[in-house]
Amino acid sequence: MNSIELSEDQVGCLCLVCDAVGEARVSKLLDPDLGPVCHECFNHCQLATVELLWQCAAISPSKP
Repeated sequence: MNSIELSEDQVGCLCLVCDAVGEARVSKLLDPDLGPVCHECFNHCQLATVELLWQCAAISPSKP
């Protein structure tokens, strides 16, 4: 799923990232890999994805 919109059954559910660390913020968006997340966690997830991609690119062997 590429959309950041919540499906009808996810509206009002708790952020999966916050909930894992004891917070209780309501989800507003949908991360394609993690599921329902709040706005703040969605931004963190996007930044983490970019950082992970850069790090993976840095350790990938280059062609000879």
